[in-house]
Amino acid sequence: MAFPCAVMLIISWMCAFRCTHARDRVDCHLHLWSPDTEAYPVAAGRPLPAHLISNASVEQFITLMDASDVTWSIMVQPTNYLQDYSYLLA
Repeated sequence: MAFPCAVMLIISWMCAFRCTHARDRVDCHLHLWSPDTEAYPVAAGRPLPAHLISNASVEQFITLMDASDVTWSIMVQPTNYLQDYSYLLA
């Protein structure tokens, strides 16, 4: 599915260029995984790494971004979901 990739690229560029002053920080390559594998199942043969199951959700990254004074982020699709972009788009 090329469309979600194009949408994510456009959003990434918009976020990168919205930085308005030198203090803005961008995390430019961040993978997110949902701990809810029923709502967001991973692809067969691509299990979530055990240390990421509860440590790489959107909520946890927002907490880390706030603590690190990161203003923007560019999300990257992890290979565990193959071409299913539903978690990133949710």
